[in-house]
Amino acid sequence: MKFFSLVLMFVINIPLLTGQELSKPIDYLQYTSNAIYLTQSVFQVQSDFKNDIFILGLSSVMMASTVKSLKELTQVQRPNGLDNKSFPSGHAAISFMGAELLRLKNPKKTVLWIGSYGIASYVSVQRIVDKHHRPLEVISGALIGFISARLSNKLNLLIQKKKSIKN
Repeated sequence: MKFFSLVLMFVINIPLLTGQELSKPIDYLQYTSNAIYLTQSVFQVQSDFKNDIFILGLSSVMMASTVKSLKELTQVQRPNGLDNKSFPSGHAAISFMGAELLRLKNPKKTVLWIGSYGIASYVSVQRIVDKHHRPLEVISGALIGFISARLSNKLNLLIQKKKSIKN
């Protein structure tokens, strides 16, 4: 029950942060790596659930605030003309953030994180094919997601180091 409530919380909150609507399967697929990351946190014996939630939350806030701010500042029209919020791709940012979080958590489980990068790449390419984004917008989103995951992980390591020094 704990797992399902966490996944539900995650699926509800991330679209609110990014302002995305969930209407197509690709809109849900972008969360796959993040859901696997959370699932591991719940079911792994060695997992530090509090740290994992902190890292995911911090990554999500960094990524979503950066994407949302850039979309509002740049006002780039989408290739399909639907709106002026094309730069950068939020789908790519979410997908690549989750893939990098999985890689950082499971550096020796290459099949897992290579698969998650494959899903993130598929989501990103599909956004171009569906004419929601141009390649540069997708690459920018992917970099924002990747950097958000790396920064939040580094920040967490610094916090853990300071806590261990105090104790």
